[in-house]
Amino acid sequence: MQEDSRLAVNIQESNCEESLSKLIEKHSRLCFDILQKFTPILKDMGYHTADMFDEKDFLIYKSAIKFKPDKGVKFSTWLGNYTRYHCLTLLSQKNKQRVFCQEDEIIKFKLDKLSETKHEEGKQNENFQEFVSFLLDGIKDKRAKDIYMLRYFSTAGEKMTWKKIAKKVGVSSQTAINIHNRARKILKNKIKSKDNFDFV
Repeated sequence: MQEDSRLAVNIQESNCEESLSKLIEKHSRLCFDILQKFTPILKDMGYHTADMFDEKDFLIYKSAIKFKPDKGVKFSTWLGNYTRYHCLTLLSQKNKQRVFCQEDEIIKFKLDKLSETKHEEGKQNENFQEFVSFLLDGIKDKRAKDIYMLRYFSTAGEKMTWKKIAKKVGVSSQTAINIHNRARKILKNKIKSKDNFDFV
């Protein structure tokens, strides 16, 4: 077992402060850099970013508590994704358009908004793409990620049609839509969740 994994397990099993201190010392920079990346967006939305940085050590602690060594993922990767997830949760909570919080529309709203404001909100969209990509990596049907990347994150300009997407992926248009909708349910549940962080 890698040292970081062992330290995380120590925290889980005995709330070991020494292990937590070692993880904080080793990974604070990673956590800080990710928080810094989201700072301009959150500040624009009215969030007190100083509070966010004050929570850095707690984020490392929570990440250690939820870390699962059997997933075969390095702790640094887990922490990075957990921190991004935390920031994107803050973004969803601060979003003033309440449709973003409605159960059936959360993903549709965000992804449609992404297409409409691709050039105006480049940094926020980059963060959201990174987050969506991370979640899609955990879905068994790997075609889901291809479909989402083509539909919402293509550099070609306008949103790609289902017919073109289906041709690229090698399925029918209806199959592409079905795969998209199944993946959307997973994304919706993950973005809605404030406390549950896990791989899909």
